[in-house]
Amino acid sequence: MFKHILVGFDGSESSRRGFGTALEMAVRLGGALTVMQVLATYERVFAGTKEMRDLPSRNAYESAILAAAQREVAALTDAAEARGVPCRTVLEFAAEPHQALLLQAQRDACDLIVLGGGRDERGGRVPPGRETASTLVRGSIPVLVVGAAAEPAAAPAWTG
Repeated sequence: MFKHILVGFDGSESSRRGFGTALEMAVRLGGALTVMQVLATYERVFAGTKEMRDLPSRNAYESAILAAAQREVAALTDAAEARGVPCRTVLEFAAEPHQALLLQAQRDACDLIVLGGGRDERGGRVPPGRETASTLVRGSIPVLVVGAAAEPAAAPAWTG
């Protein structure tokens, strides 16, 4: 069914849950993962900043962000490989994360995109963020948004 899953990862707890769900799916279905972290461009981060003298150079910013992202996704690759799941990572600077995710899914012929969703501090659902909503609306392949872990429910009693 789903043989190549693209996981959108931003380092948040919800994206970690998304990765965990995608990993379990890949294990059970014999699939592969591509973990993509879309990094904010220099312009997006520092747009409108008036004090230019206190800003890092573009190279310093991009090097620092890229190094941090590489450390984060290395742990995910290790976790996938420990479970026997092929996993590659893509780190890309982009102004519009949803566009980068959708293009990567197309390039890799992915058949599912998995994104983390969230809950508010009271445990209620929150609407999808702009990038998640844009991925849902503009994509042509299925998108699974993984919500926050709910309180464990009792296992159903199956009577075969």
